[in-house]
Amino acid sequence: MNTTSLPAVTPPPPTPGPPGRLLVSEITDKAKVRGIFLVSRKVVASDKNGKCYLSLLLSDRSGQIDARVFDNAAELAEVFDEQDHVRVAGTAKSFQGRLQLHLQKIERAPEEEIDPGDYVPVSRRDSDDMWTELQAILDTLADPDIARLLRALFDDPDVAARFRRAPAAKSIHHAWIGGLLEHNLSVHRVIVGLCDHYEHETPGLVDRDLCIAGGLLHDFGKIYELSTDAGAIEYTHEGQLIGHLVQCSQKLAEVAATLPGFPRDRLTALQHIVLAHHDRLEFGSPKRPMTAEAMVVHAADQLDSRLAYLQQLRGRESGGWSSYQKVFDRPFFLPRR
Repeated sequence: MNTTSLPAVTPPPPTPGPPGRLLVSEITDKAKVRGIFLVSRKVVASDKNGKCYLSLLLSDRSGQIDARVFDNAAELAEVFDEQDHVRVAGTAKSFQGRLQLHLQKIERAPEEEIDPGDYVPVSRRDSDDMWTELQAILDTLADPDIARLLRALFDDPDVAARFRRAPAAKSIHHAWIGGLLEHNLSVHRVIVGLCDHYEHETPGLVDRDLCIAGGLLHDFGKIYELSTDAGAIEYTHEGQLIGHLVQCSQKLAEVAATLPGFPRDRLTALQHIVLAHHDRLEFGSPKRPMTAEAMVVHAADQLDSRLAYLQQLRGRESGGWSSYQKVFDRPFFLPRR
């Protein structure tokens, strides 16, 4: 089955917030806003006159919005940290073509008033549809050993439940429940296109099944590295100490050991793709890509994650040149479409 022809899913509208409280997606210009939000980013900055202010990115399950605190900013900066939940009161204003909250009040929210499900965004794609698409991809694998390894992984009920909910990252891209599955399916479609091209240009250079399996597995360890249980995307203890690349490599070896006669060279090839997909040592890869398949998966993952970041940036900014993006050390030009 050619999964690239599956129909797109129409994004469902966000569920309305609790009575009397606006979700981020419901905020409009000049709206009076009171509510509890997650602090996804907190920066203490200074204006051109040297006056201190707080620059915040506030989140709930429907999205994110920039916010500013101009009065008593230095004192209030000590009251809460990033990834805390805060109760705010303020007014939405249009600034350079996008909404921004100007806050008159901000304080740490009591833990008993926080419902974790209100603050972690959820994929706009339907979870069941994405899981069905993943199962269809597994049916395309021609290599019986790779097929049985991936089936053994994804047929595990605990793995399936974790994979369907896991985010793909803490903040940079697909940082929402279901984001890992959404990202992997997008990476898969890029990989299929690359494999089709190189099968035509240089037959035999690229192993299609290894690329497809590597694309589905490259971030598999995120199901153990990240957690959304506390109402925010956080690293687990094991995720901090080991990391998703090594966690996935270990899981592959563990599952392969339960499959009689599983070829060692296929396991090693898959582990290399996973361990090398960040490409550079300073980005967490213990190895750089040294096979054609590892290079294909790295390229597809990098392209999809960066374009997903730009899509999110377009949603926050008004078009034209973006603000400086520290994570990429540059601004981006995003023309209005």
